Amino acid sequence: MRHFPGRPGTIGKIGEASSMIQKVKYFMRSKARSLVQHGLSRAFPLVGRRNSVSVLMYHEVLEDEQDIDAWTVIRASDFRKQMEYLKSHHDVISLDAACELMRNVDRIKAKHAVVTFDDGYTGNRRVVLPIMAELNLPFTVFCATGSIEQGEPYWWDRVIHSALACRKTVMLTDLLPGTYDFDTRLRGESKWNEIQRLLTDLKSVERQRREQIVRVITRQSDESQQSGPLRPMTPKQVRELSDAGLATIGAHSQTHDILTQITPEEARDSILRSKEQLESWTGKRIDYFSYPNGDYSPAVMHAVASAGFLAAVSTEERAWRRTDDIYAIPRIGVGRFDSMTRFKAKVSCAN
Repeated sequence: MRHFPGRPGTIGKIGEASSMIQKVKYFMRSKARSLVQHGLSRAFPLVGRRNSVSVLMYHEVLEDEQDIDAWTVIRASDFRKQMEYLKSHHDVISLDAACELMRNVDRIKAKHAVVTFDDGYTGNRRVVLPIMAELNLPFTVFCATGSIEQGEPYWWDRVIHSALACRKTVMLTDLLPGTYDFDTRLRGESKWNEIQRLLTDLKSVERQRREQIVRVITRQSDESQQSGPLRPMTPKQVRELSDAGLATIGAHSQTHDILTQITPEEARDSILRSKEQLESWTGKRIDYFSYPNGDYSPAVMHAVASAGFLAAVSTEERAWRRTDDIYAIPRIGVGRFDSMTRFKAKVSCAN
């Protein structure tokens, strides 16, 4: 029977409703506190999260004193905190183990995470390996073999280095539509957003013309074409990383061209050459591939499979679910400007 104001039972029902409201308010406040302290996974545990795996994507980790204020470069102290959190809240597994787990998804009984790196930087060997060895955590490094073989910095790192050192507006109106403001007033993420805008524009430019533009940028910033500490590993360092036991080496193409922007023949050659080169350097089979810039197509996926890779990762920002194509595994990017709260939320929302 429904109760209305002024009739018997009304006061009791109002008291019950008030108590329920207070309980709901307390619940939401506690969840808000838990969200700030622990991220979404602890605040709102989800039954369905155990049908997925969080695959994290990093690039470079450098010592704290290395002042490279770019999204792609994480401080060693921040990376250590992130890995300690992962170790405490997730089962951190290798890409091999994750692929096996996704083939038998009913065996997923915990929150799992995979840690990956793109490009193959020197910090992956010098900084990342000791941290992961101390915590006994596996990880995967995808190497672009052309720059490693030549010992040259990537073109985008030359741009990043020049942009961070620049103190003015860079004029590229004859080469690219627009200007790019690297004024000293811009700091941190704000400056990175401007750098990222320039990098995005450059990625759509043909290789030779892009190299011309990069030279103009380095001249305008009065910086050399060298990128300081942002450098790829040597073949010897790749072998050392592979021999360490915790690291899985994967391929990231030979040229690091966006594979959907070059001819199918060039893409197939870049994919296969990277696999063969890495197998020569490490003496091990290379089973995993990472698409440069995360771009792929059915033809590129077929080329990766035909080259003998068992799986490939993209940059789609979400968790890896069993319904995903094994040659288009999603990953969650982690960068320098991600606070621990944001990091926890990324990892939690991924599941």
